[in-house]
Amino acid sequence: MEKLHANSVNNGLSGISRVFTLLIIFILSAVQKLQAQTAESGPSIDNLKKNSAAATAELEKIKHDEFMSYVYMSLGFAVVIVIAWTTTVMARKRSKREQEERQRFVLRQQELRKHSNHGHAHAHGLHKARR
Repeated sequence: MEKLHANSVNNGLSGISRVFTLLIIFILSAVQKLQAQTAESGPSIDNLKKNSAAATAELEKIKHDEFMSYVYMSLGFAVVIVIAWTTTVMARKRSKREQEERQRFVLRQQELRKHSNHGHAHAHGLHKARR
């Protein structure tokens, strides 16, 4: 019985030692990976210089984009104003031309009435109003 007991204790101890060994290997590999990552992208001077240069370039790009958006807005507004102004001027010219044509037409009609009524009125005299 003691032999069984000793075997089970030995088996238990060897299982525990395997678990601890695997745990230690896992922890060491995790620490090694962490060190490799911090060595690549850690706060080294070169990385800080690269990051600050990238941030400066990004800020310049943002400033440029904002400035260009103001330029494009101004150009768009100017185009709208030019279109509105030209259509207004064209409408005024068209209205003025139509008004002049109407006035010429009215003057022609008056001249025609004058000439046709002038000879007719003297020949027959004045017409009497009907009751």
